[in-house]
Amino acid sequence: MDVVEVQAGGLRPRRTPAAKAAAVSAAATAGADGRACMDRITAEPTTTASA
Repeated sequence: MDVVEVQAGGLRPRRTPAAKAAAVSAAATAGADGRACMDRITAEPTTTASA
């Protein structure tokens, strides 16, 4: 779950697209465990908010 910051534009994930892409890329190169991790990363919501 990403931590979000409240900004003028609304809720924004703290993780940048570049960082997310790097995490997916690293997971993709890690073999079977990496693929499972990549699926989990790509399945998570891009924005989350805590109540």
